[in-house]
Amino acid sequence: MLPLRLMLACALLCGCTRGRRVPLRVQVCGYLCSDHSDSSRASNDFTGIGCAESVRIRAVESYDPTQVAAQECIDLRNAGTQFQDLFNDVLRPAPGRPAPLADLPTIGRVAFEVALYPPLGPSPCTMGSPFVALGRSAIVDLAQPPDAIVVPLGCHEICDIQQSMVVSVWNLEDGQAAGSALPTGSTLVDIFPYEALTSTAGSCTMPHLTMPRSETRTFPATYIGGNRFMGAFGNDQGVYAGCLAVAIPGGVYTCVEPSSRQGFNVWVPSPTHIGELQQLAAANSAGVNGLLVVRVFDNMGGTPADAHVFFDSGSGNPAEADYVSGPVWSMLAGFATGVGSQGIAIFVDAPGGPYYVQRGGGDRVYFHAAGADDPSSIATYTLSLP
Repeated sequence: MLPLRLMLACALLCGCTRGRRVPLRVQVCGYLCSDHSDSSRASNDFTGIGCAESVRIRAVESYDPTQVAAQECIDLRNAGTQFQDLFNDVLRPAPGRPAPLADLPTIGRVAFEVALYPPLGPSPCTMGSPFVALGRSAIVDLAQPPDAIVVPLGCHEICDIQQSMVVSVWNLEDGQAAGSALPTGSTLVDIFPYEALTSTAGSCTMPHLTMPRSETRTFPATYIGGNRFMGAFGNDQGVYAGCLAVAIPGGVYTCVEPSSRQGFNVWVPSPTHIGELQQLAAANSAGVNGLLVVRVFDNMGGTPADAHVFFDSGSGNPAEADYVSGPVWSMLAGFATGVGSQGIAIFVDAPGGPYYVQRGGGDRVYFHAAGADDPSSIATYTLSLP
């Protein structure tokens, strides 16, 4: 049913008994889903995100969206209604319908934010849990709100929930099997450029950011030893996704790639190279995200020294990586050299989204990755060229 609507009741004048309903028109936006090019996607098409079990509604301050003016969590499991029904016209509130934002101010400038949570655990709207969709409206003057407030909803398609993961650990340097298991305290995290989904000021357009920063959120999966995790997680394979990663204590995140239904591969640098990369990260104090270290192999397991690695900003001017000059990874050779004998490309303050590898002006081989939201952190990704 178009448009999808969520009605919020808010009193506009302090002390006045007359209230006005402010409708939030929540619409799935094709430009903020999949490959960010689907202008024909229907605004009630919840494909890939319809698994949501809870919804968080927020009014955030216009000057700083991290400052929350009011919020509400709706647990769809207790609502007795289908997910899509939540956004029907609710002129007559009924049990299970979203409650008004109880503490919404009567004056001020805010944006309305809607986040959908996938079925990852027993509690709704769990703090720090990944979203399956997110959207934010334009800025609204609460003293004179418009008749309808549009929230374009962007997608993070992690509805294919799995309950366990077996990880094979490989050396980042040579692609050989590592001699030790993941350390105790390792976790599964989602690194995703949510900033891109909230960058359009309430319009359904492609993201307004060319270098979106990522946010790191945690899956409720427990490391039980032996390179095995138990608990719920999802893996977005879209070209604009960041990465599902194993977070190793000490600020190292290694993006995982599936090798079978339950099997995944991760590549971990040696302790020596971790130390050298941390020296580079220490100079990134003004950044938002950490390092992204990309290891490139050819289809025979060798190193294609002439390969170049880029972030595709969508602006027509892709950002090229820096490359290490030799076995000491804290020494950079600049962007003109290619990955060289080490096969290593490094992005400092790495954005989230589409990257690609190219050799000699040939075809681009795309992958998706991101730096974690800690400037001192190191994230790794490994790509084997076809």
